[in-house]
Amino acid sequence: MTEDPTLGNEFLLAVTGQMDIYSRTFIHVSCATDTTINVFAPYVNMTETHHISSGTHLISLDSRLMNEKNTLAKKGVHFTANRPISIYVIESYEVTMKAMEGYFALPISVLSTEYVVVTDTSVNKTMFQFVIAALENKTIVNVTFKTTGKINITDIKHSSGDVFSLEMSTLDTFQVQHENDLTGTLIQSNKPIAVFSGSRCGNGPVRGYCQHEVEQIIPDRSLGKDYITVPLFRAASYRYRIIAPFSNTIATIEGKNYTMERGTFLEKWDTKPIYIRASKPVMLIEYGQCTGSDCENGRDPSMITIPAISTFSVNVTFGLHRNLTDSNIQYYLQVTIKTDMANKLMLDHKSLNLEGSYTVQTDMWGNYTILVVNITSGYHELYHPDTSARYGAILYGTGTDTSIGFPLGYHKDPSKPSVTFVLTGIQSIKLIIAIVDGRATGYEITAAVTTGVNIYTQRGTFLTNETTTIYNFATTDLPGTCFSFRVLVTSRSGQGVGYSEPVIEPNVCYGEKVKSTLKKD
Repeated sequence: MTEDPTLGNEFLLAVTGQMDIYSRTFIHVSCATDTTINVFAPYVNMTETHHISSGTHLISLDSRLMNEKNTLAKKGVHFTANRPISIYVIESYEVTMKAMEGYFALPISVLSTEYVVVTDTSVNKTMFQFVIAALENKTIVNVTFKTTGKINITDIKHSSGDVFSLEMSTLDTFQVQHENDLTGTLIQSNKPIAVFSGSRCGNGPVRGYCQHEVEQIIPDRSLGKDYITVPLFRAASYRYRIIAPFSNTIATIEGKNYTMERGTFLEKWDTKPIYIRASKPVMLIEYGQCTGSDCENGRDPSMITIPAISTFSVNVTFGLHRNLTDSNIQYYLQVTIKTDMANKLMLDHKSLNLEGSYTVQTDMWGNYTILVVNITSGYHELYHPDTSARYGAILYGTGTDTSIGFPLGYHKDPSKPSVTFVLTGIQSIKLIIAIVDGRATGYEITAAVTTGVNIYTQRGTFLTNETTTIYNFATTDLPGTCFSFRVLVTSRSGQGVGYSEPVIEPNVCYGEKVKSTLKKD
């Protein structure tokens, strides 16, 4: 069976806050064969069935599904399909779609329980934001804020470091908006959730006209350590941001090391391709920009999630609907692939007609070539005859007053254990471990507790043949103030199958106060 990690049969989406009442949200569905799609949005009584043929199809969402500031509502949108599809979401504040932003929708199978938020910076007063969407009832979410200034939720003002907790039900959404950057805010839940973040109207580090920004956030456990980022075609320079979900992360760029703590980020400008290696998994966001004469220094930005080398895919399919190409924006496909495999990569069963290319040398992965191709509307397939060839791909567009960009999927390693960390109170926590590798019959937890310079480690092994086990730690189990976790999946013989990726390392301290809780009636 041909692998295509961009595809899924079930999706959970949410509409982030946009600039005005004229804002529209369009769902671009791509499929290889005739498919039946069901769309359910209870907030607007939307229950639709679409029978679509192979290619691309457009579904418009009701503007009332746009989320509001600090409001819990059932505004989630649930998609199911009888055959695998890919979804790209376009949010535009004009019906003509001359100014828009978009994101690649993650299938529900990819969703998890730990995320780090990324937004942007701005010299103008704007609204940076993130939206949380719940899959199941009784979903408990803890948000640890990272920002400046005060965030007012339910008449309680929150500062950076405060924990805000809420209980959500199926298809509930909750949007947080703040006039300052929210990058580094940490989100943890007891059940899988979807997270979308960006800005209502951001313009980067310069004054001037702003643009909507949005990306669906990849879960912490699916991030990687090695990245390649390059200037978007025809742009003289570019801006990128590295975000650290884990403490004591060292990011190496051109031989220089940068130490990053949990929830911090590093932002840089460059004009050439860059290889980034981190000691622990990180997120990489590139901020695209428009290409007109008034677009210097990152104005009218878009947010683009850059795939890690370890998450590169094979045989990616995607669609570009004609209403996007009618908007006077030039679209490009950017593919990063090993240099010795680049000449055999094909698009729609033809050799690539290149607009440009770059070459980058990495420490761990060898030489990579970045290929840039002009893209027109229609259904497209990237193909390589060598099944071992993997590549990262993004689709982006630029115009005189707008930019848009998003990744075209990533590969998820199913052999890694899924681990959920839940702070159940200041006296106890629990771990939920889901074994997804058929070879695994148990696992081992190592809890490292730090009191000053002293380290205490408690180990336990849990068997047998269960796919999910819950283990509770109490303060009496952990004679210290702060702790972190590392999980090892084991086989029946006790041999290690694989460590959790990324290493679970929340560095939570007992005594942290949950400042407020929002529970839906």
